[in-house]
Amino acid sequence: MKKEISNKYITRAESPHSNRQYEEGKSSSRWRGAFQKDRDRIIYSRAFRRLMHKTQVFIRPKGDHFRTRLTHTLEVAVIARSIARAIGVDEDLSEAIALAHDLGHPPFGHAGEEQLHNLMRKDGENPSGFDHNVQTLRIVTKLELIGHNFDGLNLTAATLEGLLKHHGVVERDEKDDEKKLSCFFPIIKKIMPSFDFSKPASLEAQCACIADEIAYNHHDLEDGLRAELITLEQVCDSVPHIKERYDAINNSKRLNDLRHERRLISDLISVSVEDIITTTIQQMEDDSFTNECVSFSREQDEKNKKLKFFLHKHLYERTEVESERVKAQEIIKCLFTTLSQPENMHHWDRKSRELYISTPHKNKKRRVLADYIAGMTDNFATRLAEKLKASKN
Repeated sequence: MKKEISNKYITRAESPHSNRQYEEGKSSSRWRGAFQKDRDRIIYSRAFRRLMHKTQVFIRPKGDHFRTRLTHTLEVAVIARSIARAIGVDEDLSEAIALAHDLGHPPFGHAGEEQLHNLMRKDGENPSGFDHNVQTLRIVTKLELIGHNFDGLNLTAATLEGLLKHHGVVERDEKDDEKKLSCFFPIIKKIMPSFDFSKPASLEAQCACIADEIAYNHHDLEDGLRAELITLEQVCDSVPHIKERYDAINNSKRLNDLRHERRLISDLISVSVEDIITTTIQQMEDDSFTNECVSFSREQDEKNKKLKFFLHKHLYERTEVESERVKAQEIIKCLFTTLSQPENMHHWDRKSRELYISTPHKNKKRRVLADYIAGMTDNFATRLAEKLKASKN
């Protein structure tokens, strides 16, 4: 019964949702659906591979087991697919959106994004600044190549819509988002005339968005514990539902501290996912939702807010984390202010250099520069900044 009810909300891999901006001719594969092809194109892209060396939370962590932007993305995709399967919507579409949602992140995570945004807006230029969600769309519609005579990955309308409406865990003004994203409206309007930015995202996109929140919160908690920047005692003292879950594990299992932590994170994620599935199916059965259907219950949402507050206060704002943010932002500033100088143009890759030189308008030149910097990994950006500084001495 639940499956039949949920199926009326599914985004099917057929027109207009499967439409693409460019005609590609007859497909060479009979076995993959449109959204599967989107997923594969994303995974095979260079931008996806670069996520392996981009910051999630910890910049240049001392250890091999901390999350990167790539491992975070894979974890989001797994959670999104699980939720989509349970509520009966298209798993491939949810997975594709989840895999692409962070492609636009520059080096050094949100610290790098903040600095690049400020530099882009300096002197009143480029008022929209830099935004990783907008950059994701630039990558999949313009900057990546798949071997055809057009730019971009030529993703389906449904995947593009999911990325256009993906907000993740970053709170931003809706009108500001619409202004930033307006340049992409003609593309999606052309291939899906029914597109409306003011309407909720597809349920598949909602699965990816809420999976991002689950992964972000709980895996940052795990990495914070591993880095010994926070302790289980602190967490349990500040977040009641975590203490309750930890005590239940402690009383039922004889585990060492590391096993306790791993089991705790796993259980917390499972509880969140179960809550979403139960809440969402109930809303689908009752047709009781008006906006976001894939959601937490009110009780679970309050628990998540307490965890977020704890992470901001005790992890993200710690001196150790903040000092690395400052160093990262200095690297971005160095790249932005020196790469455009004539004596440093040889540091660019050929395609980006030629595009920058041939672009006449100052604002558009800055956008090309931002594209180049945003595509760098943490390691490459650090090495290049060191070279640029050394050449000045």
